Amino acid sequence: MTDEQTTRPQKADQSRVLAFRLSPSMRIRALQLAQCDGVSLNHFISTALCEKLEKMQAEKVRRGL
Repeated sequence: MTDEQTTRPQKADQSRVLAFRLSPSMRIRALQLAQCDGVSLNHFISTALCEKLEKMQAEKVRRGL
């Protein structure tokens, strides 16, 4: 498999699905925080990832990269 094949979704449906593993303790902590916020675990993780990406991008801009 080429790099292009591993980074590009083959079908439109695949672009919305990402499977990954969480340790049981991390999953429990994330689920508890999501429940406190009144959101699904999926929404909580999506939001956390978005916040991390925005922070990394802002840092990249700050450094002039």
